[in-house]
Amino acid sequence: MNNEMEKCRAFKDNILREQVKLAFRHLPTMQIASFLVALVLCYVVRDIVRHVNIIAWLLMILTIVVGRIVLYYRFCKVLEGSFACEYWKNVYLILALISGIFWGLSTFIIFPLRQSRAHIPFCSRNSQPFGGYYGIPFFH
Repeated sequence: MNNEMEKCRAFKDNILREQVKLAFRHLPTMQIASFLVALVLCYVVRDIVRHVNIIAWLLMILTIVVGRIVLYYRFCKVLEGSFACEYWKNVYLILALISGIFWGLSTFIIFPLRQSRAHIPFCSRNSQPFGGYYGIPFFH
């Protein structure tokens, strides 16, 4: 019975290890795309939103992008050996949550209050790829 449980646990650890590797493999591409979309969004609203708001939000996005890139390079150092997959999964998910929050804040920071709120579903739906949509369900 113990042997079967150990095999099952090892199998689950191997699957989680591969999931973490796959998630981190795509991290640089995701961050480039995320920042490009943020730049496009800022460019589109540049004439209707105060530049202070645009710069503040863009710096928030840049912070998460840089944080994730640093995390990627740290992960690359331990990739070849045996790494603590639970730790790396949790760090990845925490940054995904922060990223989702920052993208969600675009609704309040980037868009002027006097304008229509018709864009809210667009922003919340489009923020998912940069936050929890790809990150959180991936590890279930």
